[in-house]
Amino acid sequence: MNLSQKIAEYGAEAVSYYAKMAKLRNDNEVREEFVSAQIAMKFFERDGLTTHVERDYLTIVRELGGEITLQDNSSMRGQRADVAIYGLDGLPHAIIEVKICDEGDRRGGEVIKDFEKISILRSKIGVDTYIAILMTDINDREICSARRKTFEENLESSFSGASDLIRSQDGEWEWQFLAGKF
Repeated sequence: MNLSQKIAEYGAEAVSYYAKMAKLRNDNEVREEFVSAQIAMKFFERDGLTTHVERDYLTIVRELGGEITLQDNSSMRGQRADVAIYGLDGLPHAIIEVKICDEGDRRGGEVIKDFEKISILRSKIGVDTYIAILMTDINDREICSARRKTFEENLESSFSGASDLIRSQDGEWEWQFLAGKF
């Protein structure tokens, strides 16, 4: 199963669905929580995987038999995985952090914060970690493909899952849903 591609497909479906359901003028007004919940639901409905939304990092560490130190308690308290995917063994196998990268996050600062956040968990317990983003054109000069390249350079890795480019509700710009294992 190509998890990155499925995340990208399910994320794009969620954004499109919410934009229509809420009659949004701009697709990027979608709520990250909605996208996360829809991705989790799709993995359960279509792939039969157990999922959790907003799963506490310390709970994930405990589920995997990890010891929680004072340092862990300090660095992970209040941190939650947007989506946690569980295997047939009932243990967490992957977490997904979802972000919207539009004009409000031109350079990907929020994505970098999530990358750093999941790095703490990954180093502690070795769970697979994914970043999923709704990336929008910003203007005629900063289209999705150029922004994607910049983000991949900053993350020092590539997004291996991608939706098609999708025209916004108002038809004035495009967006794409990307996902990758980091």
